[in-house]
Amino acid sequence: MPGRARDSVRSARNKVTGKVRGGGDDLRRGARRTADMAQENPAGLAVGAAAVGFLAGLMVPTTRTERERLGPIGADVKEKARETGEEAVARGKEVMNQATDAAKQAVEETKETSQQTATEQTSSPQDHPAV
Repeated sequence: MPGRARDSVRSARNKVTGKVRGGGDDLRRGARRTADMAQENPAGLAVGAAAVGFLAGLMVPTTRTERERLGPIGADVKEKARETGEEAVARGKEVMNQATDAAKQAVEETKETSQQTATEQTSSPQDHPAV
């Protein structure tokens, strides 16, 4: 009898281990979906990167020469660039949030599948013969 119990435990463990390994495949598929999303919308990522550059440039103080030569026109251009940069950052954040959500969903699905499989395998009557 102890041999049968040990075999049942070993069998259940092997099934759970196999399912957990399969969960890794699910996680890789989720990562692939995230990468595909980035490839499908490279413009969104490029706009986000450009926006970061705009905002970094806006944070640099205006030089005296710029103020003298550009005057009010320079201030208008700088304001429009700031607005455009903010819009681009918002769009870039939206794209990144979508990619992050897709990855989180894949991880959650993998976790749920692994937990469900582990529960099924440990509670299956065929793996626990009567003593």
